[in-house]
Amino acid sequence: MRRIKLASKIFRIGGQFIFWITLVSILILGILMVFYNNFPDDIQFTFDRQIIPVTDLVRSARIPIIIAIWATIAVFLRGIWHGKELFRLYEQGKIFYAENIMRIRRIGETLILFAVVKAIASFAITSVLLSEEVKAQPGLIINLTALIIGLLIYVVSWIMDEGRALREEQELTI
Repeated sequence: MRRIKLASKIFRIGGQFIFWITLVSILILGILMVFYNNFPDDIQFTFDRQIIPVTDLVRSARIPIIIAIWATIAVFLRGIWHGKELFRLYEQGKIFYAENIMRIRRIGETLILFAVVKAIASFAITSVLLSEEVKAQPGLIINLTALIIGLLIYVVSWIMDEGRALREEQELTI
């Protein structure tokens, strides 16, 4: 149990670090994209397959792009948060409890939501780039890996919840 608690503490602290670094970074990126206009000519970044040339876009085109990216990152941060909270419970020695199952279920839901939001964000970014006459690859990208793993985690959490209910029922039987 001591090793579980130690490993959980390490993962919880790592998750907390990733959560805050990502949040601060994406806020700085958003502020720069919206308010800063003097980017060097070769500044660009990639979202899915799309290369987004920041210097070629007017501010009104940058705003929907940053909102789409923020939405995707917000879902990612939700998953990190639930993972961090799951490891907090493990660190406290709570292994097979209803709250753990709820956190695992939320991680599965988050992966499913991530696949959906990322597909919508990809479509939105492609639409903005094409409307600004920037070279873009049209199409819809769906992250099947996140979708399938999210569904599997959701089913595993359901099975764990059924097992927990059976265990509680057996503990009440005299």
